[in-house]
Amino acid sequence: MFFQKQGVALIMLNSEECAIKIEKSPGIGQIQNEIGMLNKLKGISGIPVLISYGVTPENKSFLIIPLLHGNLGEIAKKKQLSLTQILRIGLRITEILEKVHYQNILHLDIKPENIMISQPLVNDSKILHPDLIQLIDFGLSQELIRNSKLLKDVFIGSLNFASRQSHKGEQLGYKDDLESLLYVLVYLRNLTLPWFQKPSWGYREVDIKVIGRIKQFHFKTVSQTQNFPLQFQEIMSYIDTLKYDIMPDYGYIKSLFMEMIKKPQCSIILNTLSILIFE
Repeated sequence: MFFQKQGVALIMLNSEECAIKIEKSPGIGQIQNEIGMLNKLKGISGIPVLISYGVTPENKSFLIIPLLHGNLGEIAKKKQLSLTQILRIGLRITEILEKVHYQNILHLDIKPENIMISQPLVNDSKILHPDLIQLIDFGLSQELIRNSKLLKDVFIGSLNFASRQSHKGEQLGYKDDLESLLYVLVYLRNLTLPWFQKPSWGYREVDIKVIGRIKQFHFKTVSQTQNFPLQFQEIMSYIDTLKYDIMPDYGYIKSLFMEMIKKPQCSIILNTLSILIFE
C-alpha cells in the first residue's frame, strides 16, 4: 500500500516564488523517486520543471519546482466547472499522459489535487488555456516493466480515483492512469462519485475491496448519471478492452474528446435518449 508523506512549503529562489517539497521522515524514498521521474520527463509541457533537489541536514530528501496556483479540487469547490471546461481539462491531461507513457512511465496517482494551474486564475476561462494545466506529484510513479510483479498485488493511488485493477491487486499499466482521469472528470461534474468517501475513511484492506466492488458495479453507467456525452462512454469502454501493457490509441481518445468539446449539448441529448430507451 502506497501513500504520500511529504510536506510542501513556499520559498524564494532568485527572487522567484517556488515550492519546496520535503520528506516528512528520512528514507521514505518517494521524493527521490519523484526526482528521478521529473528528470526523465524533462521538457514535457505540462510537467513541472525540476529547479533543484538535494538532502537536508536532517537527511530528508527535497525538491524545488515553480510555485503552482490551486488544484482542480480546490477550484471546483469554489465554482462549478462547465462541461466544456471539464472536457478540455480531460483532453489536456490525456495529451500530457500520452507523452509520459511514451517514456514508459506510469503516474499512478491521478486525482484532482494532482492537477494544478501554473498561474493565478483571473477568471474562470483561463483554466481552459492548455499551457496553464500541470500534472504534479510523481512520488508513486513507476516505469512499466513487462512481466514484472512490482505493480501487482498492491494497492497504489487514492481510494476514490484509483483504477479497478489497483483495487484487485492486478498488474497496473497505461490504461489505469486513463481510468483514474475519467473518474476525476466525472467527479468534477458535481463533486461526487457513487463510491466517494472522505480521505479520513481510511485505507484498510476491507475498504479497498468494498470501494473496488462499487467501482466495478458502476463503471459502465457512472458517466451517464452525470450527463456526459456518448463519446465519454466510448472512451471508458475502449480503455476497458486494453491489457495493462498495451499502449492506448491516444489519437482515438483525443478525437473523441474533440468531438465532445465541439458539440457537447447534442451528444448529451442523444445520451439521455439512449438511457430512456434502454430503461
